[in-house]
Amino acid sequence: MSTPSWDDDDRLLLDLGAAMRAGEAVPERFVELGKQSFTWYGIDAELAELSYDSAAHQAPGFAVARGAAAELRALTFTSGDLVLELEITPAAARGQVLPPGAGVVVVSGADGTSSTAVIDADGWFAVAIDSSQSFSLTVRTAGAAFTTGPILP
Repeated sequence: MSTPSWDDDDRLLLDLGAAMRAGEAVPERFVELGKQSFTWYGIDAELAELSYDSAAHQAPGFAVARGAAAELRALTFTSGDLVLELEITPAAARGQVLPPGAGVVVVSGADGTSSTAVIDADGWFAVAIDSSQSFSLTVRTAGAAFTTGPILP
């Protein structure tokens, strides 16, 4: 390993500047780990169980007119004494938390985006989504917090 010659002030300043810039650059791995840490944001929330999915419970022999997919998907999640009834359309998710109570729901998309909606005192909420990608919901009420697993398109 060669030792740099710092007899020249200009050379010393260039080397110090390069060292300072190298320290400011964040390694890509650190950036990825930071982004992944936000997936643990709702770790204190209990994982809700999917108890009903209309996409998986269609009656045998049920045919959709002209091969078109159903526009509405209904899901039910349970967590302890709480129930989340959810309806998904191509552009929105609407739901109700039972027993009713005010709170907040956070929608986390697979692409890292998130949005928040207020749950009113009757337990109702609506939030815009892109149903072509997977997402999950984290529900927080005065008495509990739970999160759904990924809801796949």
